[in-house]
Amino acid sequence: MVYRREDVRQLEISCPHDEVADEPLVLTIDRFVEGLDLGVFHSRYSEAGTGYYDPGMLLKVWFLAYCDRSWHCREVARRVRYDVRYRYYVGSHRPDFRTLNRFRHDHVDVLVDCFAALVSHCEELGLIDSSVLALDGTKLRANASGRKHRRGALREAIGRRLQADIQADPLVEEADDNGSSERGGSASPPVSATDPDARLMKTGEGPIRLCYNAQVVVDNHQIIVAADVGTDADDKSSLPPMVAQARSRIASPPGAIVADGGYYSGRNLKYARQRGLDIYIPKGRDERAVFGQDQFVYDQKEDRYRCPNGCWLPRGRQRRRYGILKTTYAGTVKQCRGCDLKGACTREPFRRLEVAETAAYERAVARKLATPAGQAIYARRRELVEPVFGNLKFNLGFTRFSLRGLANVRGEFLLLCIAHNLKKLSQWPGGRRIVTALGAGLLLFLTRITYCQTHFRARRAMIWPFRLATA
Repeated sequence: MVYRREDVRQLEISCPHDEVADEPLVLTIDRFVEGLDLGVFHSRYSEAGTGYYDPGMLLKVWFLAYCDRSWHCREVARRVRYDVRYRYYVGSHRPDFRTLNRFRHDHVDVLVDCFAALVSHCEELGLIDSSVLALDGTKLRANASGRKHRRGALREAIGRRLQADIQADPLVEEADDNGSSERGGSASPPVSATDPDARLMKTGEGPIRLCYNAQVVVDNHQIIVAADVGTDADDKSSLPPMVAQARSRIASPPGAIVADGGYYSGRNLKYARQRGLDIYIPKGRDERAVFGQDQFVYDQKEDRYRCPNGCWLPRGRQRRRYGILKTTYAGTVKQCRGCDLKGACTREPFRRLEVAETAAYERAVARKLATPAGQAIYARRRELVEPVFGNLKFNLGFTRFSLRGLANVRGEFLLLCIAHNLKKLSQWPGGRRIVTALGAGLLLFLTRITYCQTHFRARRAMIWPFRLATA
């Protein structure tokens, strides 16, 4: 048997589409970007001067790059040069890493519209199921170390924490009618000179690092319908804007909204009650107690509460905290001094019971969660949103931002969420490029004509010098 080697210098004619015919992700990205309105991108370029690369071409490259665990510009430029999937988008063009970096940096704000268009496209194909929406957040490291400013930042963080605890003390007068952000607000001073918007947060691995708090809302098919990045380490203030974004992204009304105990607050429950949302949020660990409000019996006639040991707590003062009106019911030192249940009830000299205006709704949410149906719905949160973060961090390998600044970080996280949705869409039969029989026949006819013309020109180029020599 004689083996024949392939001649790498031999001229070949092939269709670029045939080389990626077995790549549904490449074809899905191509079809999606071709359907986008790129007028915003084109309006940012001037007709004077040199030409520019097609924004749609560069968008396809970046979408595929984030699906390929590649977000460094030099690595993407290398793939554009040697990877046939990227060459299907760029053709004979070879944009360098500076061009790719400049395009991503200059158009991060437009990615919001691209993400919204992708969610709408998924909904048109019937891929969105809003019967259950799951909300959760994760800490992603910033592109900064913060070693130079860590010690001073820790002192400031401890001071802010102490101030928050003092404000949470019922003895401290507080009137917050304007609905400011809850604990750990983003108005803290900068920590790092490299990335001033990053904040020190405790990650899932344990140590405190410079991070951003990334938030997502996923549907019943694990499609990300809302995404954002914030500088607040606490998740409580993220629920209203994330739910509002999810409701604006999808046309179908949301069903059950599930979130973990980190989102539990009276302000969020008031938001859900005013908008008629079917919300499932358990009480956080810091909200629980051995003798909570449920163990106190309310006397509506006298407007007072009876503790588990039979003592009465009369009504005290009222205050508005974080937009929620709260009424304090307090006992006396004499009542609680000799109580056998004091160790399980309170550590203070006497028991105070702070009842919010949303107390009835909180009890209704707790009863709903205690039912078997409520437990089954809440269990969906772990099945929906946790695998999404697992895909973003481990499958796509994204654990640290490569851009700096809150605006750029938000754009990069949207790129990551777009990559996640595109990979889900590529597995959906309606998301792939469908070629009809007429289109396939026309494409084959044009390919044959091109092949014959090129073959005839090549043959003429080889025969013509021989004819001159023989003449």
